[in-house]
Amino acid sequence: MECVFGLVGDGFAVIAADTSAVNSILVHKTNEDKVMILDSHKLMGASGEPGDRVQFTEFIQKNVSLYQFRNGIPLTTAAAANFTRGELATALRKVSHSFSNRLGLFDLLGYDSERKEMEMVTGGVKAHCVLRSMVTPRLGFIVSCQSKKQSWK
Repeated sequence: MECVFGLVGDGFAVIAADTSAVNSILVHKTNEDKVMILDSHKLMGASGEPGDRVQFTEFIQKNVSLYQFRNGIPLTTAAAANFTRGELATALRKVSHSFSNRLGLFDLLGYDSERKEMEMVTGGVKAHCVLRSMVTPRLGFIVSCQSKKQSWK
């Protein structure tokens, strides 16, 4: 079971992911990094099949860096999330439909310097984007739902 957790509060933000790479009952790695640094103000956590997840998140990271290099200004969190959503939608149309089950979900966490606040955007297997304050996709939602319900105000 893979989990990516995200939480935005008043003056802080947290994104966390498990570090295991598993297939069925076989554990391949226990130090897999599922949180990617996009730039100095943005992080992206992703879950899914290891090959697809790594390739897709590195593709997004390189394109966010390329945009900043070409234009001299970084993408906002919303712009980076929309770019990610668009690339995911394109991949869903071009590649087989099993791709949607292989990538899973992504969380994009960033700091908006104009509004001086943290933003978290989550996207999913059908290429949607939603601005959230707390995110726990897939089975992690079931596991952590009760504890968040009790402690979240």
